[in-house]
Amino acid sequence: MHGRADDAIVLDNGRNVIVRPIEERMRAEPAIAECVVFCPDQTRLVAVVSPAGTGADEAAISARLAAVNAGLEPDERISRVIVADPPFSIGNGLLTSQYKPRRQRILDAYRHELSTRERGIHAR
Repeated sequence: MHGRADDAIVLDNGRNVIVRPIEERMRAEPAIAECVVFCPDQTRLVAVVSPAGTGADEAAISARLAAVNAGLEPDERISRVIVADPPFSIGNGLLTSQYKPRRQRILDAYRHELSTRERGIHAR
């Protein structure tokens, strides 16, 4: 599994995808506190989202995924969303003291889920 350089992910087809704007669009949903996009197989984007509040509103997250994907090019679309459980926090080391996501730690914590296609909310 490859990481990402800053905000760009290079897909197997050579296309560069800038993920920060995609993450920001996902975070526009009040049910989503944080969103980090990865590309575990260099072909499909997968987002790990931290739900806002207690309990994930999977219907709202799924609706937001569909809305965001509708406005993106095919290579930029998120194929699946993994809902973080527990949500990202400073205490579990997934947020910095400034409440920014620690991307490498999130990748390490969700590596198995990212490589497994079955888990998560799938794009329609």
